[in-house]
Amino acid sequence: MIKKFKSHICRILQLLKLSTNRVLHVIETRGKNEVPSFEYPPIFIIGPPRSGSTLLFQVMVNAFNVNYTTNADASWYGGISFRKRFFPLSDADRKTDFNSTHGQTNGRNSPHECGEYWYQFFRRSPQYVPLEEADEKKMNRLRRSLQRMTTAGKAPLLFKNMNCALRMEPLGKTCPEALYIVTHRDTLWNAHSLLQVRKKVNGEYVEWWSMEPKEIEELKILRPEEQVVEQINTIHREIDIQREQLGKDRFFDVSYEELCNDPQKVMNSMNSFFVSHGINIAASDIEIPKNFPLSEQCRIDKSMHDRLSSYVRK
Repeated sequence: MIKKFKSHICRILQLLKLSTNRVLHVIETRGKNEVPSFEYPPIFIIGPPRSGSTLLFQVMVNAFNVNYTTNADASWYGGISFRKRFFPLSDADRKTDFNSTHGQTNGRNSPHECGEYWYQFFRRSPQYVPLEEADEKKMNRLRRSLQRMTTAGKAPLLFKNMNCALRMEPLGKTCPEALYIVTHRDTLWNAHSLLQVRKKVNGEYVEWWSMEPKEIEELKILRPEEQVVEQINTIHREIDIQREQLGKDRFFDVSYEELCNDPQKVMNSMNSFFVSHGINIAASDIEIPKNFPLSEQCRIDKSMHDRLSSYVRK
C-alpha cells in the first residue's frame, strides 16, 4: 500500500514537473519572428561519442568564465534563462572533479548536455535532421531561447550536446554566428571505448549505442567493430560537410590526446581562436590539472579488439 502511494506521488510530481517545464518553455521562447542578436555567439562542442567531449566541457568550464548548462538546468530545461538570471554561478560553483560516467557528471552545478532542452526544438528520432525537416517556428524559438540564455548568463554560452552534430544544417541557419569545437580521438581507441560502453550498458557488443547518423540503417548490417568505426567516420564526414558550408574559420579542432597531455596549452590555443572572432572570455580563477591520464589499455574481449585493430588498419 505504501509503495503504491509513493508511486502515485512520484507520478504526480513528474507530471507537475513536465507541465512546469512546458509553461517555462512558452515564456522563455515567446516573441515575434524578429531575429534577436547575440552579445556573444553560442559555442557548441560536437564530435563522435566517447571522443573526449565531456572532459573538454569540464576543462572549458573550469578554465573560462563561460555560461553553460548544468545538472540542475537539466531538471528545469524549459526555463534555463530564468535559472541563470536568478541563480548565477560563482567560481566555487563551477569547480568540477573531472569525473564522469558515459557523459554524466556529478554535482548540481557540473556541466550537463541537457538533452531534454534540445528535444523541445528537434525530434527524438530519426536523430539526423536536415534543414528541410526542421520546424521553422521551433527554430525561431530556439534562437530566442539561446539569446535569452546568453543575456541572462552575461557570458558566452557553451553547449555540449553531441547530437547537435546531426542537426548542423538547421542549427547553422538558425545561428549563423555560432562557433564549433570539434573533438577528435585516435580512431582505434575511440571505437574501443564505444564497444566497451556497449558491453557495459547493453551486455553485448551488437546493440547500437548513442548517436545515430543518417546512414544508421546501412551501418546496422555491419559487424560491431565495423559499426563503431563507421559511426565515428560518418559523424566526422557530416561535420566536415557543414564545415565547408558554414565556414572553416568557425571551427576549432581539439585532439583528445593533446587535451590529456597538456590541457592548458589547448585552452591557450582555443582562447586565441575566440579572440580571432572578437570574443574576449575572462579566464577563471580555478586551476586546471597539468594533465589527465590517457587510457590505452584493452578493456574488451581480445578477439574483438584484434578484429577492431584489423579493420582500423584497413
